[in-house]
Amino acid sequence: MALPNVDPSIYDAQLSEKQAQIAQQFAEFTLPEIEVFESARTAYRQRAEFRVWHEGDDLYYVMFTPGSKHEHQRLTSCPMVSERIQAVMFELLEAIRPNELLRRRLFQVDFLSTLSGELVVSMLYHKALDESWLEEAAFLREKFNINLIGRSRKTKLVLGDDFVIEKMQVNDRELLYKQVENSFTQPNGGVCQHMLEWAIDITKDAGGDLVELYCGNGNFTLALAQNFCSVVATEIAKVSVRAAEYNIDVNNIDNVQVLRMSSEEFSQALQGYVSSVA
Repeated sequence: MALPNVDPSIYDAQLSEKQAQIAQQFAEFTLPEIEVFESARTAYRQRAEFRVWHEGDDLYYVMFTPGSKHEHQRLTSCPMVSERIQAVMFELLEAIRPNELLRRRLFQVDFLSTLSGELVVSMLYHKALDESWLEEAAFLREKFNINLIGRSRKTKLVLGDDFVIEKMQVNDRELLYKQVENSFTQPNGGVCQHMLEWAIDITKDAGGDLVELYCGNGNFTLALAQNFCSVVATEIAKVSVRAAEYNIDVNNIDNVQVLRMSSEEFSQALQGYVSSVA
């Protein structure tokens, strides 16, 4: 079944309700008019995670009732995920179902796609994985033309790449983003492009330098760099730092430096610098 709270037909009502909630939350302040960028009604999520439920030799995706760890609904359609994910997700289970090694103790499947159709699929297990999993899973990669990852405790087996390259059209510029599986990325690629254009617009006359805390893979960093003399961005996750550095290089941006440190560490370093020059 499809979930009622993601029914595309009620999107307009949900958006209006959200706007009203935000206006109420900030009612005591004098704010500019809220700018709203609508999402596509369907196929808007480039990233999704699904729990897998087993009944005998059968397995299927489920969504749990909010607040419950056991009450769930079988998922037979998912209109909110990208067309690429929709094209693969259910057929993937059909291909896995007759294979005991691939099916047994599989508890979750994660998908990371791009606007251009690249796809990484991660299969998560409550059992040890070894070379035999790679041998059995190889046909899935070929059948669906995907990058495939098997994960279990302290084990990560990769067929292909563990990342995708997203292409964001931001105003008249194309930005490339390396997005690594199991890392945070903006799930709605279409809205993300609007967000980046909005951020560029409101900072176009800012000048000076920019500090960005917890930059992730540089999603906003790369787009905003054009409006500042120099940018210092911080992040604590190693994978995200490496992705941000890759993205800075591949987009030929020369005024951004990424530091691996927490906001507390950065604040202490900045305070020490200010004290030394005071």
